[in-house]
Amino acid sequence: MLTTRSALRRAGAAWIVLVVALSLQPVRVRATSHGAGHLVLHIVLFGLAAVVPLLLSRNGIQEAARALYVFGLACAVEIAQSRIYHYHPPEWRDVEIDGIGVLIAFLVIRFCRKRPALRT
Repeated sequence: MLTTRSALRRAGAAWIVLVVALSLQPVRVRATSHGAGHLVLHIVLFGLAAVVPLLLSRNGIQEAARALYVFGLACAVEIAQSRIYHYHPPEWRDVEIDGIGVLIAFLVIRFCRKRPALRT
């Protein structure tokens, strides 16, 4: 189990580093800079960023704390973007959408862990 948790931890860290790097790089793909694709991308990227920390949690308190940490990361990334690229203030709508992605991941994992086993 330790190697599985260790591998999962490394994979989660790599994903989070990739999300931050993609968020802070200066080149924006036109199709993902606005519109529905942009919203879906935020939900997927930050939802997946929350999955590994949530899976590594041992109880509900850790799950809630880790979901908040990922949401805090989303806030920090948005503030960093506004500081690095002085052309816009923080886009709080993006943070809201990131939070929805984290919330979806949190609820799915909570539901899967709390669901009673089906008897056949």
